Amino acid sequence: MRRATGLIWLFALGGCAVASTLPPETVARIQSFYRLHAIEGQGACPSPELLGVVRVLGMEERQGTVRLRLRYAYAGESVMEPELGLVRRCSGFASREFVLDAETGAVVAMSGPVRRGRAVSPR
Repeated sequence: MRRATGLIWLFALGGCAVASTLPPETVARIQSFYRLHAIEGQGACPSPELLGVVRVLGMEERQGTVRLRLRYAYAGESVMEPELGLVRRCSGFASREFVLDAETGAVVAMSGPVRRGRAVSPR
């Protein structure tokens, strides 16, 4: 059985009760991809960390991919005055779609704002 199929069974068996449950390795892959590419707050939070998945809003398997729509918590820092070293904390909740390769589980794309030069939008 492929990993993605196992992931689908995880959701099917638990129904709504697994709304925020993903395998730890999947969450770690999503966090790593997000850390490399995401921005939040219209660029005011240029290097956020995905703190955790709050809810799985949807899941779809198609064309060799698994698409997860997630609600998550994030936090980071934004340098307001670089010469003075003033830093502002940014945090909040947001939603994005993450696309995983169905065979490997690797995150290959995500929706939402990304750092300049990082084209990672799902197709």
